[in-house]
Amino acid sequence: MEEQYDKFDLTMFDMVEYLPIIYISIQGLSGSGKTNLAYLFYEKYFPNFNLLHYESYFDSEKNLIFDNILDEIKSTKRPYVIFDDLSFIVRVYQKEITYFLSELMRIRHSIKKGAFVFISHYRKSVLPVLREAHIFCLTSLFQNQMEDYSKIFTYDSMYGFINKIKNLREHYALVWLLGDIYTIKLPLSDMYLRKFGGDNKNG
Repeated sequence: MEEQYDKFDLTMFDMVEYLPIIYISIQGLSGSGKTNLAYLFYEKYFPNFNLLHYESYFDSEKNLIFDNILDEIKSTKRPYVIFDDLSFIVRVYQKEITYFLSELMRIRHSIKKGAFVFISHYRKSVLPVLREAHIFCLTSLFQNQMEDYSKIFTYDSMYGFINKIKNLREHYALVWLLGDIYTIKLPLSDMYLRKFGGDNKNG
């Protein structure tokens, strides 16, 4: 983390301590660091949670497995769940995903503690039920997206972030955290490296 690291850190730990369910939204281009950021959050703030990472939502016969996923989450103590990536199937399975996401919003009645990370490639792919998140992260940003994100971030923060990500050798995220805005540097997560290897560096 950079200049506001201490405040960011304390806020994150407070959230983990006091909130039963934490919702995190991470958006950006492929390779911009989304999955890596999800793992960084887990390593730093949720190490005592049980990691569940869903990369596919179909079984071997191409049937949706949303009910199986919900059952697994409900049976897991303190789950930290990464949904990576729902955006590609939203248009085709709108009814099913609406039900699935609605159930996730109500899952607090089944588990006492948990965190849900929703990874997508663009904001409009995320259904309205996910508009409210405790943490909202961008790992890439283009000029034509500025108006869309202006209700979440300030223009100054977005322009500053764009300048940061012009350095292609380093990766950053623009983060809205309970009303405060931060630009954080993304080192490589140890867990991400073990899972995906050193060649695929960004996530």
